[in-house]
Amino acid sequence: MLELFQPDLDRFVSLNPEPALDQERLTGLIDRGSVTLDHLRMVREGTTDVGRVGLVTHADGAVTTFGWIIDHDHPEVESAYRLLFRGVAEAASADGIARILTTVVTRDEPSADAKRAALSANGWRGDGERLELEILVDSAEISSEVEEISPRDPEVIRLMAAAMSESLDEYDQHQVEALGPEAAAIGYRDMMIMDEGFPWLVHRGPSGIDGVAAIEPFDNEWCLGYLGVDPVSRGNGVGTALARAMVTATAKAGVPRATASVAVDNPPIRKVLERIGFTVWSSRFDYVLELRSRTEPL
Repeated sequence: MLELFQPDLDRFVSLNPEPALDQERLTGLIDRGSVTLDHLRMVREGTTDVGRVGLVTHADGAVTTFGWIIDHDHPEVESAYRLLFRGVAEAASADGIARILTTVVTRDEPSADAKRAALSANGWRGDGERLELEILVDSAEISSEVEEISPRDPEVIRLMAAAMSESLDEYDQHQVEALGPEAAAIGYRDMMIMDEGFPWLVHRGPSGIDGVAAIEPFDNEWCLGYLGVDPVSRGNGVGTALARAMVTATAKAGVPRATASVAVDNPPIRKVLERIGFTVWSSRFDYVLELRSRTEPL
């Protein structure tokens, strides 16, 4: 029989093939206040651990699931997902968190259908579909018009605010509507900063900086976390130059793969990426759970 429980940190990381590295990363998140032990949940069957998940709070206040590991071949994998989703929902509600987010990447998750069924059963609703793209990198030269910049540079926020104000991406539209362009840009920027010392890329046109690309560096891939072009400069190859530069920077760092995530309702960005060799490798489905008052039972 499957049982939901709240683990300590050692138990949580024990499911990871590299527990020491996992513990180091989690300890850093805990020290920064992004993760608390109260938000970790696991499922076991007898003495065997079947799955785990936690919640992480991002710089913009968004709360998402993280750290997923589950036995995809378990005969009751959907039930395990249901218990884990119930567990983090209860933990979030107890702390007064209003909403939590999660994703399903179809090619990465062998039990994606079971996960989506569990989400529906627990009251999560679909919040958009994105396409995951990838490219095996090469070492072409970076355009002289592209340069590095600190993500904290005020020019980054100015450019992101302008680009998000006229974006086709529903997430950008919702953030701008709710917060205003500048606050939306700051929140999105802060959410993507993984390393304060890691530079982003900007394109400098005749009138100054007119495009920005955010790079999220993971162990075996670098992700194009954001690509924004000033509306007055669109159609002039700015996005293409930045995307090429991101791929080249990935190659020069010795990382074999560059990836990007694009909303299905944003075909211009997809065209830019496919033009330089990115291909779609999976679909990603976003889900949101709006939580009731902590005084109401889940």
